[in-house]
Amino acid sequence: AIDFHFRFKKLRAGLELSALPQVFQLDGHQRRRISSFSSGMRQRVQLGLAICSDTPLLLLDEPSVTLDENGKAWAQELLKAQRKDRLVVIASNERSDLAQCQTIIEI
Repeated sequence: AIDFHFRFKKLRAGLELSALPQVFQLDGHQRRRISSFSSGMRQRVQLGLAICSDTPLLLLDEPSVTLDENGKAWAQELLKAQRKDRLVVIASNERSDLAQCQTIIEI
């Protein structure tokens, strides 16, 4: 899934494709099918692919919905490391998802 994704999108500078399972904190699971992952593991793959793709705009909808506390901390750290030179828009009711936002709009 990771190789397939990056056939269509560029990887952000400074990252290596072979290191992504470790970046996603899923090292040791490379040979497993994503369909056998827990919902939190699948969310790490989805978030990791989105955050690590070299795009000028990153849209995230409820990014931590299936993550435990460790997963939420991982997502915040990865986003912090990869948010430079892009617009990040997060739609969420979870306050922790909005921790790094400069502007919050409540609807």
